[in-house]
Amino acid sequence: GGSRDRRGGKGYGVSMNAGAATEPVARGAASPPLPILVVAQTPPPVHGQAVATARFLEGAYTRIRLHHVRMAFSDEGADVGRFRLSKIGRLAGLVVRVVLARMRTGARVLYYPPGGPSRIPFARDVVFLGLLRPLFDRVVFHFHATGVSRLYASLGPVGRALFRRAYFEPDLAICLAPETTEDAQFIRARRVTVVPNGVDDPGVAGKLEARAVPPRILFVGHVRETKGVLVLLEACRKLHAHGVALELVLLGGFHPPEFEDEFRQRVASAGLAGAVRCDGEVNGADKWRAFAQAAVFCFPTYYEAETAPLALLEAMACGLPVVATRWRGIPSIVREGVTGYLVEPRHPDALADRLAQVLRDGPLRERLGRAGRDEYERRFTLDRHRAGMEEALCSLSASPASAGGEGR
Repeated sequence: GGSRDRRGGKGYGVSMNAGAATEPVARGAASPPLPILVVAQTPPPVHGQAVATARFLEGAYTRIRLHHVRMAFSDEGADVGRFRLSKIGRLAGLVVRVVLARMRTGARVLYYPPGGPSRIPFARDVVFLGLLRPLFDRVVFHFHATGVSRLYASLGPVGRALFRRAYFEPDLAICLAPETTEDAQFIRARRVTVVPNGVDDPGVAGKLEARAVPPRILFVGHVRETKGVLVLLEACRKLHAHGVALELVLLGGFHPPEFEDEFRQRVASAGLAGAVRCDGEVNGADKWRAFAQAAVFCFPTYYEAETAPLALLEAMACGLPVVATRWRGIPSIVREGVTGYLVEPRHPDALADRLAQVLRDGPLRERLGRAGRDEYERRFTLDRHRAGMEEALCSLSASPASAGGEGR
C-alpha cells in the first residue's frame, strides 16, 4: 500500500567505506532526522534482497526517518526477473504511490536498489528512475545485485542514453563488499560506501539440534544452475564413489521451475536418489533447525548477479563451516582456512576435496564453525548492519544536493 515511517531507538555510528571518501558527519543532537523514501521489495516472495530490506526497515534509528513504499512486482519467487503483463500496471501504481509519498512525507532523498544484469529489471529501472529521479535532491542506490553495468556495452545509442539518465551520478552508492563496487564506479557515484549485510541471530535455535547422521551438506538459496547446484551434485557423486557417507539437503525453490526435472534426473543418474533431499523454501524455526543439523554449509555459486549471499552469514551465525566459491563478495565473508574454504567456480573436483576434508575431520569442523560464529558476532549482526546504514545515509546531510540529477 502506502509508505511506512521507521524511526526511533539507538544509533550506532559504525561504517565501512570503499571508493570515494566520506566526510565526517556532524552528530548534533538538535539536528532533525533525515527523511528518506525507501522504494524496495520486502517479502513475499522471500529472497536475499527482500529479507535484507525488511531487516533494515525494522531497525530503530535516531538520525534518519525511513518511509517505505513497497515494490510488489512478484508474488512468488518463480516470477522474480520474469516479464508479466501485470507488472506494467504495478509499475504505474508504484510511480503514483511514490509521488504521493514524496508529497506527504517531504522526503527529498530516494533510496532504491537497482536491478542486476537482466533487461527486464533494467527496463523497469529506466522507466521508474527516469520519471522520478528529478523529484528528489539526492539519490541512493543500494546494490544488492551486481552486473547492471555489464548491460551498457550491449545497448544502442538510445538505450545508453536511457541508462545514463536512470543510473549515472547518484549521490551515494551502497555496496555489500569491497569486491562488488564495479557498478557503483561505472555509474560514477559521487560516494561509494561498503556496508556488509547483517542477519538475525538464531540463538539457541541454531545450536541445540543434534547433527544429522550421516553428515549433512546443506545448501540454502534459489536452486538454479548458476548457483552451482549441479557442480555440488557432481562433487557429491565423487564423494559417494569414494565411500564418503553424506546426505545433501537443498532448501529453496527451483529457478526456473522447469529446472527441477533436469536436476532430479541428474540425481538419479548419479546414483544419489537416497542421499539428496529437496525440501523447498523453508523459513523461520525450520530453517534454523536445518542449519543446526548440518555438518557443513556449501554454496558453490557462480550466479551472474551475486553479491554477498545472506545464507553464508546465516550459516556462520549457526556455527557452521562454509565451503563456497571464490566469487564476487564471498571472499570478504569467508576467511580461507579460518571460517571455511573457497574453491574456484565450476570445479567439482576441488569442491569434493574440500568437502571431504571437512566431513572427515570433526575437530576441524568445530574449529571452523566457532571461528565463523565469532566472525558473525564481530561483523555481520543486524546491529552492525543498521549502524553502518545509518552512518552512510547520514553522510548525505554533509554533502551538497545534486539538484535532482543535474549533469546526467
